[in-house]
Amino acid sequence: MTSAPMEAKPKSRRGRAADGAGKGNLTVEQKRRICEKHRTTPKITQKDLCRWAMLEFQLAKAPTQPTMSNILKHEHLFRESVGGAAFDTSRKTIRPTKFNHFDQALANWVLERHNKVNLTGDAIKEKGRELSAQMGLEGKLAFSNGWLSSFKQRHGFKKLGVPKTVTNTSIATMNALMDSNPTALIPQVMDFKLPDDLTSMHIKELTQHYALKDIFTMDETGLFFRISPHAFADHDNLEVHFANESKLTVALITNADGSEMIEPFIIGEIFPPKDWRSQSSEKLGFNYCHNAKSKMTVLIFQQWLRDLNARMQFAQRSILLLIDNAPSHIIAGLELSNIRLIVFPHTMGTKAQPMHCGITTAFKCRYRMKHLAHAIDRNEEGAPDIYRVTQLQAMQWISEAWREVPKEVIVNCWRKANFVAAYHGEPVTNVEVLEKSTEDDLWSMLYCLQLGGVINIKELLNSRGENDVHKQLNEEFFDEPRECLEEFKALDMPTVANVAADVAEDSNEAIPTLQEHLDAFRTVIRCLETSVVDQEEASTLAEVLHFLKKKQLGLRLNRASTTTFTL
Repeated sequence: MTSAPMEAKPKSRRGRAADGAGKGNLTVEQKRRICEKHRTTPKITQKDLCRWAMLEFQLAKAPTQPTMSNILKHEHLFRESVGGAAFDTSRKTIRPTKFNHFDQALANWVLERHNKVNLTGDAIKEKGRELSAQMGLEGKLAFSNGWLSSFKQRHGFKKLGVPKTVTNTSIATMNALMDSNPTALIPQVMDFKLPDDLTSMHIKELTQHYALKDIFTMDETGLFFRISPHAFADHDNLEVHFANESKLTVALITNADGSEMIEPFIIGEIFPPKDWRSQSSEKLGFNYCHNAKSKMTVLIFQQWLRDLNARMQFAQRSILLLIDNAPSHIIAGLELSNIRLIVFPHTMGTKAQPMHCGITTAFKCRYRMKHLAHAIDRNEEGAPDIYRVTQLQAMQWISEAWREVPKEVIVNCWRKANFVAAYHGEPVTNVEVLEKSTEDDLWSMLYCLQLGGVINIKELLNSRGENDVHKQLNEEFFDEPRECLEEFKALDMPTVANVAADVAEDSNEAIPTLQEHLDAFRTVIRCLETSVVDQEEASTLAEVLHFLKKKQLGLRLNRASTTTFTL
């Protein structure tokens, strides 16, 4: 007796997606898109996000809420893994490397050279052995073909194109080339053909095809975030002061009509604590990355550029992005679907960049005012080291200072650059008056610290010592970023409850002294600055704070004109 053939069991449809997402597990690319949806829709609940993911990726069932919570918790990992066509977007996990610092250093080396030199696998292995010895890792890595394959796949190098006219080049030959001509490997415009003698007229013709909101610029600036103004008065020893100062590199990004000021991208030398790294850029108000010298590298630049492209892709926008020609601005191998890139040639000068026309200065002026106001507060409290501030507080001030740059200043600086077709005529003069008033307030703060007339404000806002923000082609980063938990501690600020309790306990009806007035202003301002308000109330709070700070500065000027103190 023969048994009937068993029917084949149908394959489970669990987690099946139309785009080949896999059987149940979300891909890294899908997780990144979930994080992007959460970023652009901050009020969406995790339950709604699960339903959105099921519909968006055509899943058989929605992800669970714990799965969604875990994805959002590790948002920074998925953001950093964004890639173009060179990356395997179907992968489902991110495997951290054992020697991440070495891996990034070697990837930087490859990216810096791959656009002009034909790098073979043997050349990458040779450089890997050299770097591992210099970083104390000799014998800990096997530079096999398997290692090379994983390294290239991890960084998306497998599809990097190389000009056929370039022959294989050894490391010694490449180093000799860069020593004799350091700019030989600095990239020109990489993604489309433009005239070799690019002018503002050529750029103006391109801008005609984009709305003002879709024309962006990005520029990096250095910031000695806790420097004492006294350092700028010691002109004979400026380099000594600058060499010992803590610095952050800040990338500022805005569009031509000032409607979109993307959160600052900050590079520091401190490795952040684990619990802090999982916080979103929307909550922090900035993005943070780190290396041993707090400089922009090719790897970091490409990571930022891919993330921006992913944002625009999600928003279904195509933008024009203008950047300076710099050693770290290399895009070899990147496929940017939603960004058209223009790199300013050196021949156009610094004023071609709208950021150099006053945007960066306006940002730094507002940061310095926050720092000096904090120093005056500490001086009034009798605290030592009045200019001391943690890196976390500095980054929060950077975010606030960037948001406080008026839209009118942004537009005015784009007008000065004179390559946006939609802008005609002279820059608006009342904006210049506005910024002059802000610089006058900065001078008043210096006067309160008995530094008025001693410090050159232009040097304070545009210090040459802060300009070293790009990793040079032959500059090696052997040291790992250092850890320092103290740098990620927020300042102790008074709460509304504490202020109310202090007022209730104070039954003294005597007329307050000038010092008591200043103490009260300081407490109320600190309290309001840390208050959480709705978006509708934010503008009102900003106006109240501006009024209080003006009054506070007036009181401080009165005291400074009649008293003498020594710092």
